[in-house]
Amino acid sequence: MRQGNGRLAGFATLPAQDTGLAIAELERAVTTLGLKGASLDTQVNAEQWDEPRFLPFFKAAGQLGAVLFYHPQPRNNFLAQRIKRHGLNNSLGVILDDAIVTAVLLAGGVLEKCPDLKICIAHGGGPACYAMGRIDRNWHDRPATRSTPKPPGAYQKKLYYDTVVGDEAALRFLIDQVGADRVVMGSDWPFVRWHPSPVAWLQDRESLTPVEKEKILWKNLAQLLDIS
Repeated sequence: MRQGNGRLAGFATLPAQDTGLAIAELERAVTTLGLKGASLDTQVNAEQWDEPRFLPFFKAAGQLGAVLFYHPQPRNNFLAQRIKRHGLNNSLGVILDDAIVTAVLLAGGVLEKCPDLKICIAHGGGPACYAMGRIDRNWHDRPATRSTPKPPGAYQKKLYYDTVVGDEAALRFLIDQVGADRVVMGSDWPFVRWHPSPVAWLQDRESLTPVEKEKILWKNLAQLLDIS
């Protein structure tokens, strides 16, 4: 990474079960090691990320300008416990976890309390964007459940999402919902085999404009990670 002339950037892994240690390690990773943020699971020992004890961590990440990238564990999600057939723990269970953490961060007020926080969700946030109308309707119809002054969908465009969504129709829907400025190139490497490559796949999508492709392929991520 040090030989990448500013073109390569790394993320840390953190002891998220201990908020104090996680903050200290994130600070070391960013200020001493020159990393750009941290890669995190979608839950912490079954605790959700809107628990009050995680707020100091988010505040610290915002102050450091660190990017937080959420990616679930394919072998450790509730669908894997519910059904072990058909590979659904990976194909569907993973993106359900993406949607859950997206909804938790939005509905739980994390983006309300930390508006400058830089967060990216894997797999396009799963089906969260597709379900946002239903999530917002719950906010409107059931005031007792609200944890934010605005509906969760109002914070949707404060997150970033990667392109590993499965097909072109899903990617087009994601872009139309959150804007091309909030979508970054993803690959799921080395777990997903791309032929010929994830970049070539994106370049071949006819429903995306050249401007959208340029933003997604490099401009958005360069800005997010502050790399040249």
